[in-house]
Amino acid sequence: MFDITSNSEGYRTLKKTFSTTLILIALAYIAGFLNYPFICVGLIAAACYACILSFFLLCLTLFCPILKEQLIKNKIRLISLSILHLLLLKLCLWAVDSFYFSSASPIAILMVKAIILVTIVTVTMNLAVGRRKAIMASISIIIMLMSITAPFINRTKPDQQKVIDMQASVKQLNAIPYLETVDESEDIETSLVTYDHQRAYDGFNLWCPIGSNRVRLMDLQGKILHEWQPDIPEFGNASDLVLCENGDLLATTCLGELICVDWNSKLKWKKHDFGYHHEIGIYDNGEIFALGMNYRVIFMAGLPLPIRDDYIVTISRQGKTIDAISLIDILHEDISINTLFNTYWDILKIENLLKIARYHIIKARGKLVENRVNPAKRIFDNLHANTITLMNRDVVGLCSKGDMLMCLRNWDMICIFEPVEKQFIWQWNAGNKSRPHFPILLENNNILLFDNGPARNHSKIVEMNPFEKKIVWEYIADPPESFHSQVRGCSQKLPNGNILITESDKGRVFEITADGEIVWDFYNLEESSKKKNKGRAAIYRMLRITEPDKYPCLEKLKQDQVNK
Repeated sequence: MFDITSNSEGYRTLKKTFSTTLILIALAYIAGFLNYPFICVGLIAAACYACILSFFLLCLTLFCPILKEQLIKNKIRLISLSILHLLLLKLCLWAVDSFYFSSASPIAILMVKAIILVTIVTVTMNLAVGRRKAIMASISIIIMLMSITAPFINRTKPDQQKVIDMQASVKQLNAIPYLETVDESEDIETSLVTYDHQRAYDGFNLWCPIGSNRVRLMDLQGKILHEWQPDIPEFGNASDLVLCENGDLLATTCLGELICVDWNSKLKWKKHDFGYHHEIGIYDNGEIFALGMNYRVIFMAGLPLPIRDDYIVTISRQGKTIDAISLIDILHEDISINTLFNTYWDILKIENLLKIARYHIIKARGKLVENRVNPAKRIFDNLHANTITLMNRDVVGLCSKGDMLMCLRNWDMICIFEPVEKQFIWQWNAGNKSRPHFPILLENNNILLFDNGPARNHSKIVEMNPFEKKIVWEYIADPPESFHSQVRGCSQKLPNGNILITESDKGRVFEITADGEIVWDFYNLEESSKKKNKGRAAIYRMLRITEPDKYPCLEKLKQDQVNK
């Protein structure tokens, strides 16, 4: 047996490796306590790899005395062999995750991974001593054993299979990108396809194509009545838009800034203390609320966990931050321990570390880098809050005026938040919806929402009873696949009972009656301004201003329409 006493070369090698691992772990904790998430990420990855390397070296020194001369005296060969071992192991585990997880039972997956681990260690050891026949035998064994496990792959009950498939698809759903352009499967020649003057509800449509720096007000005939086009390079890709009574426009930018411009597109203020996204609104007292995000470090099971936190930020009309409520602080105890394991697994992927490093290097050089392309957004995005709508009245047994109806996309959860006590007082997280958006309270006290359904390959509009937590009405297109937006969307109930639907990924907005008949159908024909994303631009959200009398700034536009 190889000597690892205190005077041996092997002992000193292991001591250095373990000491380095402990130092990296300590530094990762320090970075976590100081709340430096991306430094913590790099240190966690380095510590994990150092720990794996230490374990590998310990196994070699304890159980492979024949490697004593070749590895201890030739440290370059030792390092090369260790790296080769890690790469082979990573390649095989990637293959299992990619080709087995979609339909394998957990026991079969565990068996395959155990076989791979043992075989890779054997192959590596034999490779070190040049035993070619043993190498070929090891490879043959793994092929044979994996063939034996193959019949067990699909031996799961139908209900169990649905759960397995859903768990396997979570990472794939989180990896779906935000599209800027439309996948042109339809030949659209005119923007206004359908317009039923009698049944479509009149109003002003507020919207902005993805990638454009022009926000526009449009009538139902597709005519642009007014535009905001501020001279701000990062203004493009605005997500949410809010028109104030005095004509000011609130919008988020592609860099996560919140800006306010006047009717003539002159910048009044902008702020970037958080990464603002998805939602902006105005309280009755005139103050502004918005969704903001930031990266931070929390601790789960005693381990540092880098995570993206969403905040409900309150802002004055002058652009000063008044308050910020952390959703992670409130929901910390409800975060699954699987989040810790999945995050560490993603951190160990070299390609993720390289993407994060590249993003921050580009950003450090002062170049404009959009928030949505930050790879950390996918890795550390646990909640993904995408909607806040204010409750405009008391509903006995459900909510009070001023409470907030919210959507946490990655948890498939619709919930009501009480901002004074800072607690969630109602939630609906049943498994019959997928990656939803934009829940709103209806006059009948039901809740309407856009159910994206990326896993089922079609979207639908759902009305649910919040007291019974049951779906009472839904709109599904015919055929279902003809209506699908994977990661964005919006549905607005209009005063006449119609619903205005933004099918974001198709750059389409249409209005339906309660019977599902389309009475207004609009496609954005504008090309994306991004050089790398040529094609027809998608639309994040279009909302119809149905009470223009509340906006004095629209008086001239209304008068022009009357004169016509």
